Amino acid sequence: MALRLALALLLGLVAGLAALTGPGARLERDLGLRLLYGLRGEVAVPQEAAILAIDRAGVDWLRFEARAPGPVKPHLADCLTPPARAALGETFGTGPLPRAVYACALERLAAAGARLVVLDVLFAKTDAADARLAAALAALPTLLFERVEPAPELPGVMLRHSPREVFAAAARGTGLSLIEAPAGGFLEGYLSGIAGHPGLRDLASLAVAEISGRPLPPAGPPQTRPVWFYGPPASIAHLGLPELLAAAGPPAWLAGRTVFVGLSDPETPGLPDHFRVPLPGSDGRAMAGVEIMATAFLNGLSGERMVRPPPLALAGIVAGFAALAFAAALLLPGKRGLQAGAALGAGWVLIAGGAFLGARLWLPVALPLGLLGLAGFVALALRYLMARRVIGRLAPPAWASDILDRRRGTERVVRAETATVLVCDVVGSTAIGRGLGNAAFKGAMEGFYDMVSAPIEAAGGLIAEYPGDATFAVFPESVAGPDHAVHAVRAARAAIAAAERRVAAAAGADDPLRLRIALNTGPAEIGDIGTDRRSYYRAVGETVTQTFAIERRGKALVFEGPAICLLSAATVAAAGLAPTEVEDLGTLVLAGQEQVRLYRLLP
Repeated sequence: MALRLALALLLGLVAGLAALTGPGARLERDLGLRLLYGLRGEVAVPQEAAILAIDRAGVDWLRFEARAPGPVKPHLADCLTPPARAALGETFGTGPLPRAVYACALERLAAAGARLVVLDVLFAKTDAADARLAAALAALPTLLFERVEPAPELPGVMLRHSPREVFAAAARGTGLSLIEAPAGGFLEGYLSGIAGHPGLRDLASLAVAEISGRPLPPAGPPQTRPVWFYGPPASIAHLGLPELLAAAGPPAWLAGRTVFVGLSDPETPGLPDHFRVPLPGSDGRAMAGVEIMATAFLNGLSGERMVRPPPLALAGIVAGFAALAFAAALLLPGKRGLQAGAALGAGWVLIAGGAFLGARLWLPVALPLGLLGLAGFVALALRYLMARRVIGRLAPPAWASDILDRRRGTERVVRAETATVLVCDVVGSTAIGRGLGNAAFKGAMEGFYDMVSAPIEAAGGLIAEYPGDATFAVFPESVAGPDHAVHAVRAARAAIAAAERRVAAAAGADDPLRLRIALNTGPAEIGDIGTDRRSYYRAVGETVTQTFAIERRGKALVFEGPAICLLSAATVAAAGLAPTEVEDLGTLVLAGQEQVRLYRLLP
């Protein structure tokens, strides 16, 4: 037990170290976090934010209005100026949009009473409408985006692309919108800063400080902050350019909200700045970076930030859980271990789900459940090996393997085949039992069983049973091969040799165990003999009946030495024994007047 406990602790330590690796972290992010969000479901979205989505449908609408013959509609005249119409005619997809369109959108947002506008758009080049855009930026609180990217030929150097000075001066500030998402995986979170640029903060934190009036906390080292999602993409209130620029004016529900402006088109696959999120309702849709920033803003404003334990704490949790799971698998017998493992897994899912829902605490789930499955596999493997050993005691090992590994399930299997049957009995066992007493007789018989069974199994025979004080074995052709009679004779000689060694070891003492062996060859039915409710490994048929009759015939023979072996003519012929190897004992008449020619195996 101490060794198994030590093994469980060692496996737990290995699991804890695995939690610190990249694949372990990715497993928790891609599977564990998705499971936790699935348990939580969608929650109410705070109403302090909205998203002005620059999407394909809205830009196509603008492009259609710009290309329409005749004058522009009156309510779009200030947006679709002649330079803006010309610029739209040269763009494809979602942009870039002319500055006049952004200025017009900002003016409409100001008219709608937006409290703050965060533009996830980089205004780095000049445009004819720059003065108008700068005025629109100054007319209401705005925050602008800065892009940071690795220098192409300078490893470790990050290039900073800032908006034009005229725009940066008009806005309340500029910030970072950098999402951490491994290639092909779910997003990790957003970066609070960037190495080498300590003054550059993320847009979400800047927006929280602007709205709440709370000062920005000290920058500290850059870190990846997880996002507490409220629901799948587009859960935060969205509006498009047609809705904002409609003839009736902008929607009244924008009043008092912080509006994030940027590319957001979850329905169009393959767009840049869109990321996979670990939310069950996503249906393959990606969430735009601007919506992720808006979600992070709402997290900070409401205090609903997701909390993740430090790496060492995560490793400790995984290690402890794995140690318990493997201890249950290794120490508790049978179904109790599986039941304990199932209870452990269900309990941990409840704890992790409750912590996630109640405290937004992200505890590891995927690794513990995966390790629980591995522990269950270990438990089943141990049970299988134990069952194999136990069944191997109740049936021949080869048949035990067939029982455990068969594809037919519980269907009984019986084969009709040629086999050599061996029966070995102890001479005078009844008198021996009276003289030794029960315990000593049991020990003597177990010694006899072992002495006879070892050479039988070594020669390819299968022990069918130990009827009383005898050993009943078969050498089926399907197991022992076509030379099954040769193998049976070899086993009989080995059993006689073992009996002779036993006598020699007794050094003249009176050893009561003497053997009487019978061999017969012919057809038999071998397999699960019995009923569908209960069956045993048996061999039945005329060959088996004759073998027991031959063994009983040996009771009338007087022989010297520790053993005698009787063979039928069929076995002599099948084993290819020479006349010098056997002694002809004449004919045995069986019940029903059947006659069997008997031989004695000579030393």
